[in-house]
Parts: sequence; structure tokens; C-alpha cells
Amino acid sequence: MGQKTTSRLTWLRRGATAIVTTLLSVCLAEVLARAVSGETLTRLTLPAVPIEPPADPDWAAVADRPYRHRWPLADGVQPAWYDRDPAPRPRFELSPALRDRYQRYPNDPEGALAEWNIAYLRQQLCAGVKRGSLGILSDFLSFSAPDGGRFPTFRHSRHVSPPGSFTTNNFGWRGPDVSLNKPPRTVRLAFVGASTTVDDYGFPFSHTEYLETWLNLWAAATHRDVRFEVINAGRIGIDSSSIAAIVREEVMPVEPDAIVYYEGANEFAPAALLKFPPDVTRPAKPLTTFRERTRIEQYSALARRLFVALDNIHWRSGEEPPKPPYTVEWPSSVDEKRPDPFAPSLPMQLDRVVANLDTIRDAAAASGTDLMVATFVWVVEPSMRLDVRKHLPLFRYLNDTYYPADYAAMRRMADFQNRVFTRYAEARGLTLIDFDRQFPHDPDLFSDAVHLTDRGVRLEAWFYLQTLVPTIEARLSRHLWPRAMRHPAQSHPAFASEPSIVSRDQLLATCAR
Repeated sequence: MGQKTTSRLTWLRRGATAIVTTLLSVCLAEVLARAVSGETLTRLTLPAVPIEPPADPDWAAVADRPYRHRWPLADGVQPAWYDRDPAPRPRFELSPALRDRYQRYPNDPEGALAEWNIAYLRQQLCAGVKRGSLGILSDFLSFSAPDGGRFPTFRHSRHVSPPGSFTTNNFGWRGPDVSLNKPPRTVRLAFVGASTTVDDYGFPFSHTEYLETWLNLWAAATHRDVRFEVINAGRIGIDSSSIAAIVREEVMPVEPDAIVYYEGANEFAPAALLKFPPDVTRPAKPLTTFRERTRIEQYSALARRLFVALDNIHWRSGEEPPKPPYTVEWPSSVDEKRPDPFAPSLPMQLDRVVANLDTIRDAAAASGTDLMVATFVWVVEPSMRLDVRKHLPLFRYLNDTYYPADYAAMRRMADFQNRVFTRYAEARGLTLIDFDRQFPHDPDLFSDAVHLTDRGVRLEAWFYLQTLVPTIEARLSRHLWPRAMRHPAQSHPAFASEPSIVSRDQLLATCAR
């Protein structure tokens, strides 16, 4: 009997020792977990940090490497140029007046420094629009368009270098200064579009600046007695109506030899063709909002780490969140596979886009300028899986911004849009640059579904170099380029006057009662 009691006590001691050891180990692990996370040991509860996929800082820096040799080198192009950067541009100090505006509007410094079309401001404010800058600024730098119209809606101030942003040139465009009258033996190429043309404000260079540098290296290497200027007249957030006005009023007075049109996001509305059940509404919170923290995670850094390990498995899979069922309703007169680009009922505002392309084409033709149309890249595929740790902005862009359209519908509508661009170029006898088909749809090259990373922008410029050099060679050999200025001028009509300050109250006072 005594032996059994001794044996039971031994097991109890061992069990107690194991429990105490486990508890001490857990406590020690919790202390270490808190120390590694930088959390205090004196608070029971942990800060309510939102659940986010951990950032992977290294993948974007080398994302372009697999694609540097994707396209055959054009004649005379040397592969070493890919790593050559443009010469850095000097930056301009903000004037006292602009510095004051920059400091007064910390929530919208870009809007504060922009020059706004006064007709657009009046129309929008009188309609009660308070979106973006219109709801933040109480006064605006303003200009009047030469034709008095509402487009372009805004332009960048000239010769400014806002903190963290690019330096504008003498016409407010991104890139080096451009003389009004084109110098002899100069080939001018102008790129027009929206944010995917101007590129991220914080990048050291846009794709057009890389392209200009490499084209001039090509001219020197092939002993071409020409110089290249590549204009970037892109502007964030604008639509085809503003792009057409920019071409007419800002770009054509400098008479480029060619214009490249690239835009397909700001009037893209895939859900307009989808019919959903009547009870479908936008979710109260974004689809990509991650789970709520469990109760144990409120108190334990160790538990948080364990749950993050499980979350990583989910984030790595990157499955599309569930979307409501739908049917596609095409206008009866539209052929999805072979659309008529001039049909009046083209969906997703493409009839307006085509009309504006015709306006651009007519303006270009009046000066003998070639118009080139590029297809537009959307990074979306049916059943696409994303590594959310790397592609969270892309994941949210597709699932929150474009809800309730699913990936399959977005791909279908993007393909339709590009068919319209393709058939438009064919019908008008224009050069088509099939950017969508030839550029890699690799999420590692994109910050969201349409905007490129810094390395993606460099790769984009490399694509344009290989694509445009054969066209340039043909134009040069036939003495079609460079064209001499047809209408030299003393001043640029769109920039004949300085912007003026107008207050919100002044504009509202002009609204019809």
C-alpha cells in the first residue's frame, strides 16, 4: 500500500513539474514574443493592431529580370542601355505663394498646386460635387481653356518640384523642357493618357524619360543625324475628353511627329454590362478586410504569431472572394467578338472614347502628325490567385474597387475594350501598339491592376523602344520624319496667361439660382 502511494505521489510530482515547466515555457515564450514585437511587458492587453499581410520588400526590385530579353532587340539597340538612367533634372524651389498653398492644404498638396479649369470648377461645384480636391480646397489656382470648355479639367503648374513628386517642365508636363518651336533635326513623340502615362509621382523617372534617353543613345550609335524628344502630357485621373483637349490645346502647338494614346481605366465600367439579383448591394466593409482578432490575440503576442502563421497560408493562396451571380447583357447591336468601333451604342462609354479618338486624329492630321493607339493592360484573369503578401493593393483594387464584378467579367470586358481599340486603329489606318498582348501580365510588375511598379515602368520603356525603333527607321529612311514646323509661333496659346486664384465662394456665387 505504501509503495502504491509513493508511486502515485511520484506521478503527481512529475505531472505538476511538467505543468509548471510548460507554463513557465509559455510565459517565457510570451515574454520573448513581446520583446521581439516591441511590446511592453507591463500591460495585459496588446494594442489593437489591424491584421495585414506582412510586406515582402525584395520581390519588386528584381521583378523585371525574367522579361528583359522578352522582345528581340531592334536594329542598333544595345542591351546594356537597359540599365542606363536619364540624366537627373534640377529641382525647383516652390515660390512663396506655392509654398503657402502646399502648407495650407496638407491633405491635398497635389490639388493645391494644380491649375484647375475654371469652367470645370464652376460646373462641378454648382452641381454640389465634393469629390477629391473639390471637397478639400477652399480656393483654387485656375485657368481658362482656349475654347472656354471644361476640358482638360486640370493641369500641373509649370517648373515646380513638390516634395516627393516629379519636376514639371515649362509646359507643366513631366520631363525635360520643350521649346515651343521644334528645333531642326528633332523627332518629337508625345504620349498622352492618364495616370498610367504620367506614372507614379514618386518614381525617379517615367517610362517616357527612359525612352527619350535610349532613343538618343540609339541615334548616336546608328549615326542618325537626329535628336529625340519624348513628351509626357499624361495626367492622373482624367478621361478621354480631357485627353482630347490636351492634344488639341497643349500638344499640337508643339507639333510632335507622332502621338501615342494609352488609356483604358478611367472610363472602364465592367459592371455596367452585368445584371445582378435585385438584392445585391455593396458590402458594408470591403471584401478584402481581413478577419477580426480572436480574444486570445488581444492578450498574447505568442498567439498572434501562431495565428499569423495560419494566416500566411491563406494569404499565399490569394483566392478571389465570393461574388454574386450575374448575367451579361450586351446591347443587341454590339458584336462582342468583332465590334464596330463606330456603333453609337458601344457600352462602357467606348462610343465617347472613340469620338474623342477621332477628335485627336483630326487635330493630329491637320499638322501631319501620326496617331498611334495602344491597347490597354489589365492584370486580371479568371480564377487568378494572388500572393496577398506581395499584391495586397492589386487584390483590393480588383475586389473592392470593382465589386461586384468578378475576375472573369473584368477580363472579358478588358478584352472587348481592346478589340474596340484594335478595330478602330484598323478602320482609321493607324499604327496599333498591342501593349496588352505583348507586355507580361505579371502581378510582380504592377502596383495594382493597371499601374506599374518602378521596375515595370523601366520594362515598359524597353518595350516601346523595341516596338518603335522599326517604325522610326522607316519614317527616317523615307524622309517623313523629322517634320519641320508648319506653324511656328511666338507663344503657346494654352499658356498665354498666368493662373489666377479663385475661391469656392466666388464660384458658388455664379451658380444659377
